[in-house]
Amino acid sequence: MIAEEILKLQSEDYRNDEFLTKSELAERLKISESYLEHNGSNLPRVRIGNTYRYPINKVINFLNT
Repeated sequence: MIAEEILKLQSEDYRNDEFLTKSELAERLKISESYLEHNGSNLPRVRIGNTYRYPINKVINFLNT
């Protein structure tokens, strides 16, 4: 519930996006988690609790630009 409220306050629209963990994103992009640990801060991400989640549509758009 809190995450939903935070998303409403975000300047970008994340409501239709799937949020992936670091390991899920690494698997989806077919890269190592180690690579993502060193380069993931450049990718679109949202802090949820003490971890980051990566909105897959935003990540793909970012990588395509």
